Amino acid sequence: MGFEYIKELYHDDVDFCTTYEACEVSTKKKFFRHDGFLFKENKLCVPNCLMRELLVREAHEEGINKAL
Repeated sequence: MGFEYIKELYHDDVDFCTTYEACEVSTKKKFFRHDGFLFKENKLCVPNCLMRELLVREAHEEGINKAL
């Protein structure tokens, strides 16, 4: 899917830029960086971009399809 490009988006993302910078050296609350990606606990933080919209849409559609 090409997740590598989201590493560049953290620096300008309103949701994650401050946390991403703060986690450069150590963890911040439940956030940490690994291989240039930002995680909260075991979940990948996806900056506000088209991929985020697609992932959210897919997750919601998957839930709806399972309910049917």
